[in-house]
Amino acid sequence: MTEPSGPIVGWTVPQEEEARGGRRPLGELIGDLFGTYRRRVRPILWLALVIEGLATLLTLPFIALSVAQMAEYARQLWDAFWSFDPTGQAWLYVQLPPVATDPVLGAIGGLVSIVPLESALLLAGAVSVLLVRPADRPLSVGDALRAVLRRWAPILLPVLALGVGFALVSALSASLTASIDFRGGSALPRPEWLAFSLILGLAAPVLLGIAVYLAIRWAVAVPAIVVEGTGLRAGLARSTAMTRGRMVHVFLALLVVVVIYTIAGWLMAVVPLVMAIVLALAGADPLLAVPAALYVAGRVLIAPLPALLVALLYRDFREAEAAEGPAAGREITDRTT
Repeated sequence: MTEPSGPIVGWTVPQEEEARGGRRPLGELIGDLFGTYRRRVRPILWLALVIEGLATLLTLPFIALSVAQMAEYARQLWDAFWSFDPTGQAWLYVQLPPVATDPVLGAIGGLVSIVPLESALLLAGAVSVLLVRPADRPLSVGDALRAVLRRWAPILLPVLALGVGFALVSALSASLTASIDFRGGSALPRPEWLAFSLILGLAAPVLLGIAVYLAIRWAVAVPAIVVEGTGLRAGLARSTAMTRGRMVHVFLALLVVVVIYTIAGWLMAVVPLVMAIVLALAGADPLLAVPAALYVAGRVLIAPLPALLVALLYRDFREAEAAEGPAAGREITDRTT
């Protein structure tokens, strides 16, 4: 059966997950998140395995390279510290790793940094599809994947443009860092490096504030794009309208899930990293695939948390619109590119 390319008509909120308005208590929303995960664990994990699993495998080689170079740099610093150099400056002769000084690796790192965001957006769209069902047949994992892949351009292209910006900034940072001369007992950077660091340090809080504001305003843009078949501009406008008057509610919900996701992600990363270090020191290189597999599995397990929150918020807002009447709940059907 060929899937329609526009809005998916006849989709309804499942009765067993009926939401009560657009601003239900935060505890109830978070409880529903984990309850939905438990009830739909199989299709959600399949989606996470396909989307987040592939994204993690794409970033894993660069992550492994960076960790290996930083570990070697740390080892050289440790050896220099215990070298009992009478000048106390042996550490100044330890060269920074290429991942911090090579502009090409810096650019690759900038592009790699946006892969998790792209996978999170795709997963949010796919999970949003799972939380509704058409009147004539149940939805499958394949249906959700096809629905989100049909709208890949308005979801991924803006993030890709952001990644190009990250790549340019990272390449410039690596190039300027490479100009620092640690030899001869001095580590004075060029004025360009100092100016770049100062500008970046001053701009970071402003950029972070803007990013948080847009994350709240556009929190449900991806579900709107996928479920309603809109383009990028219409999806952003739809999300802005849906979150109006609910920004504090969305912010608190995002904050709670981000904290849970960060703590779980840290644990999922530290355990495989410690295991990999122990295996490397023991010379058991063939077994390094075990911590790598654990890392991928951990990423797959926690990836649905923000996706589920976004999908539930969108579903709640749609339910609130339906309760307010057809005029408030009319769907955007104009397709943009």
